[in-house]
Amino acid sequence: MKEADVTMGDGRTIDLVLDISTGCKFHCTGCQVRREVDVSKVDSDLDELAGFLEEIKANGGRLHDLILGPTDVMVARNGVEILKSEKVKRLASYFENVQLISTFTDESNVSFHELGVLLDDLAVNGGVRLNTPFDTRKVDNPRYVERMKRNLAAVEGGLTRGKITKVFIGVPYVYGQKYAKDTNDLTSEIMMKIRDYEIHPKVNIDILTPHPRNGLRDIINNENLLISIERMTEILDEIAEDEVDRQPKSMTVHELNPEEGRLLAFTYAEGRLYKNVFLQESLAIFESCFEIPKPWAYDPVKSVLVTMNLNQTFPTEFNAVCMECEHNEACRRRDVISIKNVAGVAQCISPLSFTRQKPYATMAEGKE
Repeated sequence: MKEADVTMGDGRTIDLVLDISTGCKFHCTGCQVRREVDVSKVDSDLDELAGFLEEIKANGGRLHDLILGPTDVMVARNGVEILKSEKVKRLASYFENVQLISTFTDESNVSFHELGVLLDDLAVNGGVRLNTPFDTRKVDNPRYVERMKRNLAAVEGGLTRGKITKVFIGVPYVYGQKYAKDTNDLTSEIMMKIRDYEIHPKVNIDILTPHPRNGLRDIINNENLLISIERMTEILDEIAEDEVDRQPKSMTVHELNPEEGRLLAFTYAEGRLYKNVFLQESLAIFESCFEIPKPWAYDPVKSVLVTMNLNQTFPTEFNAVCMECEHNEACRRRDVISIKNVAGVAQCISPLSFTRQKPYATMAEGKE
């Protein structure tokens, strides 16, 4: 076990996801978040999280993104309350960026310009990141794309002190199959179409893993994840080949870079804190083996991370295939072993094993 894999200091990049928005009227393809969230413990828990973040900062950790979700703040019943919350603002003050999730199609709570004004106040350190699931049923609809561009521009117009540092556009893998209407999977084609729309100068288009956010024990969730991994990796290979000579790159393949997965991310949801796993992206999976029990303080949490890391190590020592694999260390760091254990599968599920192009270091973007 390496100290770098369990430390939260010494320059380690850390994200925190707050699943505190509740209510959503959308039915986005592939979405697996909880539409209704119990927020009864949020006030007291945010105070404890603030103390935890202070300790991380004091130990030299780099707090990068505070991510607000899981539902669209523009339609969530408590969306405006979150954006105006002093406790959320306190947490935001530790991070370089505030990131939120929205379809950028609905102004039920506030106008997009006003959203920009609220984000300008909330993002104390100036960085704003916007994350939107692209409705791939409308990939050939220029009016939909123009509306998204217009609304993003309105948000930007509400910023005076802050600036948009990234716009993440998520493409659900499951819709690539439906879009094709036959045996061909056109997810990569969809992503390239979205790229060519040039929706925003800071855009980053990514494929959304059909991971079972609420558990790997359900057989359908389990199969959806396992069946998709190899094909998704092929899609990312195709994109890597297409992007190799493009500057700047709008579609990154950081999911397959062996050096990725060093990002440490936590997700707070309904009074519990979880360590995110890293498969093809940073994922919150609400299973007990990924839960961080209270107290949420630097030393106790580090002890839990050590135990989690050891749980990754011991199973591979008795698995000859894993021990001989060049990606063994990366899989341990990404919690791939725990994912296999919870899913009850013996076969390799690491995307690193399927990729054609190695290494990806020249293709991948680090944290900006």
